Amino acid sequence: MSRGAKLHELRVVYEQRGAPGRRMLSSRDVHSFLLGAVPSLAYQTDESFFVLALDARHRIVAWSELFRGPMTACPVDPASVFRWALMSGAVSIVIAHSHPSGCPQASPEDVALTRRLVDAGRIIGIEILDHVIVGDATSYFSFLDAGFLSKPEPEGGA
Repeated sequence: MSRGAKLHELRVVYEQRGAPGRRMLSSRDVHSFLLGAVPSLAYQTDESFFVLALDARHRIVAWSELFRGPMTACPVDPASVFRWALMSGAVSIVIAHSHPSGCPQASPEDVALTRRLVDAGRIIGIEILDHVIVGDATSYFSFLDAGFLSKPEPEGGA
């Protein structure tokens, strides 16, 4: 199997596109949006990885569940993340994934992946605004809130 074919297998589990919509101004907005868009997310037994493509005012222009893996790991390919973001017309992105265990605490692997994606985004010119880990319907962890990322300001005011 070629590398391209293998990546295609991982590509886009679910995708939604449309006119600019809801603004993502906080980690709570991201958590709420994902639970509303994927009601079963808080109860899944698989780990899911999402990307929200945002415009300059932090409104969602598209979102996708790009990868899904077993309960304790979800393989994420940075090239596929940014390929999808570029095709979606993203100015910036928010990444998110679920922890089926219900504990949203970031693992060392989560931290390493976030750093890798932030570095890649800088090179490409698409900023990662936050990485939110969904634990369950009431718990989540935000890399932005925890100080791992700097707070960006949307264009056009609130």
